[in-house]
Amino acid sequence: MITKNQVVSLDYFIKDEKGNTLESSAEGLLTYLHGYGHLPIALERALEGKDQGTHVSLTLPPVQCFGERNEELFRVVGPEMFEDGLEIKAGLSFQNMTEHGPQLIRVVKVDGNQITIDSNHPYAGKNLTWDVVVLSMRHANAEEMQQGYASGMYTGKGCGARKSCEDRNACTTEDKSCHDHDHSQGCSH
Repeated sequence: MITKNQVVSLDYFIKDEKGNTLESSAEGLLTYLHGYGHLPIALERALEGKDQGTHVSLTLPPVQCFGERNEELFRVVGPEMFEDGLEIKAGLSFQNMTEHGPQLIRVVKVDGNQITIDSNHPYAGKNLTWDVVVLSMRHANAEEMQQGYASGMYTGKGCGARKSCEDRNACTTEDKSCHDHDHSQGCSH
């Protein structure tokens, strides 16, 4: 039964209002430490007390997932914010580690040295259906509980930030490995 301090692995689909799959376990299982806010609170509550093999389907509004789109998260920055030699173009995505954890940044527009970036989560402003099946669960070890995330939770594509754009240092592309920063704040994708 799922309770706080359990490492849970889920087979999952995240779909938009039109039923389009935005993300799924085809890209890798979703493994998280239950009770630490790694999933939307409403989804964690729906999973609380469930057993292996249980299916949960839940549609959540933006406020319960990744929030509404925030125009203040659009900024214009200069090329010095990125790695030297990096070809900066619209559509490029980066993951930046901040004091609050990982933040996805997308390049929206490039006009000479004026680069418009968007720090909204890609799913912000969307009603999302989470369709999950509990595959496994186990008690977290002492290290996992201390660090606040499951071992192996933050690996895979999507993390590669070395420095914070907020600190006016370099951003890095998401195709880099996860070996150049501390995972104490996580590196989810």
